[in-house]
Amino acid sequence: MTFGENLKMMRKKSNLSQEQFAEKINVSRSAVAKWESDIGMPDINNLKIIARVLDISIDNLLSDDKLPCLNGTEDFHEKTVQMESFGRNTTSQAQRDYMGETITDLIGRKCDIDLSGWNDGVYDAYIIGQDSNFVFYLIENKNMQKVGALGKNHITNIEELKDKKHQQLDHAFLQTNRTYLLDKHVMIEQVCKDGIVKGFFDFTNDNYLDVTIRAFEDNLLVLGLGNTVEISKVAKIQEL
Repeated sequence: MTFGENLKMMRKKSNLSQEQFAEKINVSRSAVAKWESDIGMPDINNLKIIARVLDISIDNLLSDDKLPCLNGTEDFHEKTVQMESFGRNTTSQAQRDYMGETITDLIGRKCDIDLSGWNDGVYDAYIIGQDSNFVFYLIENKNMQKVGALGKNHITNIEELKDKKHQQLDHAFLQTNRTYLLDKHVMIEQVCKDGIVKGFFDFTNDNYLDVTIRAFEDNLLVLGLGNTVEISKVAKIQEL
């Protein structure tokens, strides 16, 4: 049984519709549909919430044949999930056009942003800036505001939520760039160019679950311990 099949079965056992389930874990219904169709995977924070809502363990939630690759030590057994090819719905231009609007046009607006393959996007998020590599966003979580960045190469769709209540954002947030993320504790979701998710679901190694970014140098992220990550392989960065 795949992860999506397992999730759908357990959701139905809990007598929850996709809409009800999405509301409980604070994502869009389309995100739940993506997970249940096995074209996406929740991030680690959402996995924890899902397990709590369904009253099961994460081990029971993740089926053996769909557990993403774990970037662990040499004696840790790795499993992989192949992703769809990158760039299917993306371009390299700095100003991407989604339904006739550029990212600049969407700054300050609330949107759902989808990422390619097994990468979880962000939902009910305000777009607050962009540069050549990233789209920056703001989300509210338990009355706390958190800033993150999504790799442009991995964005497949941006949908403005015109029917959702919007708030007036502080002007300072609308000037956000990558320097905001320096020296903050962040989570990094990294995707390798061969389409294998690494590190993000590694429960034995927290290198990507709680790190600090010391610098952005050329095409690299320099982490607090001196490790580096290629910017082109970063799908998501989010402050903790």
